[in-house]
Amino acid sequence: MPSGKLSAISGGMGRALSFGLPLAVMAVASCAGGAPTPEEAHQRLVQAVSTRDGARLFDALDLATRWSWMSIQRAQRETYDIILSNFPEGPERERLLKRCQTGALSESARALFARQLEPSAWDELAAELPAAGAPQVVSADLAELKAGGHTLGYRRAGRRGWGFAGLAARAEDLKRRSLADLELVRASAADYERAATRRLP
Repeated sequence: MPSGKLSAISGGMGRALSFGLPLAVMAVASCAGGAPTPEEAHQRLVQAVSTRDGARLFDALDLATRWSWMSIQRAQRETYDIILSNFPEGPERERLLKRCQTGALSESARALFARQLEPSAWDELAAELPAAGAPQVVSADLAELKAGGHTLGYRRAGRRGWGFAGLAARAEDLKRRSLADLELVRASAADYERAATRRLP
């Protein structure tokens, strides 16, 4: 799938998983339940696209892609909280908050993913789905379905099962950008704190 496939998913990301929860608990909450076979993973994708159900599509994704969305969510929520707590009032603060508030106010990574999908994204996914056929296993953890000039990829994460991997590159790109934004906000917050300390009598 082209890197710009889900350009509609580039808005703010972030909130429903509390940082107080252990990472393992979050993994179980959002990353369990992969399909037992590539064929079933493909059927989950078909059902999600045919109903345009964003939550179903999230559940049809491979584990690595869902993990990326969890990382996006956590990074965006922390970014939002740091801005609220450390940045002075003003246009820059409001601009930065607006950039990540959608994610910060989403109740889960699944809900965040679903909220970012626009009709054009669904249309493009639907156009790539063949009328018939099943994925062919390429290796122990990779299967592909080729039809109409498109290749749909499916990945397995051990016992967690198979999922659609066609949105993995986009999710990874968004994760890198969200983490980079978080680091910049952390650095700016530290600068504001040092400046405030110097102003103290």
